[in-house]
Amino acid sequence: MGSKYLSMFSSKLIHNAIITAACDKKSELFETVNCDFLTTDFGDLCKRDMPKNIIIATDSVLHFEHAKKAIEAQKNVIIEKPITMRSSDALTLDKLAKKHNVSIFPVLQHRHNPVIQGLKKIVDTRKIGNPNARDFYTYGKR
Repeated sequence: MGSKYLSMFSSKLIHNAIITAACDKKSELFETVNCDFLTTDFGDLCKRDMPKNIIIATDSVLHFEHAKKAIEAQKNVIIEKPITMRSSDALTLDKLAKKHNVSIFPVLQHRHNPVIQGLKKIVDTRKIGNPNARDFYTYGKR
């Protein structure tokens, strides 16, 4: 849910993924999305058997509300950062996820990181062969 991810899927920036349903307050974005169920009502999306996983890419202040509703509908959630605006809300989501036996995943994007951009150039030039898997872990101090 959220127009950012709808456009990423429809422009093929995310490969090998299938959208089974989409929700956004801007119904005009649905013209670019190929899936079986389109809605502007998040509650309708949560009531369906599919999808089993919901990406929440809405305004940050709505993350808790949307994630809570999805978790209560027994959906795994992938949430853009910040997961919630308050740490107490994040703890509430964690407890709910455990209760409903689902998972919460934060989105950690590094595509604008200069190091990642440099690695991508190296991979794209095939100087290191043709990698068939990509995993990237970061450890940082703030």
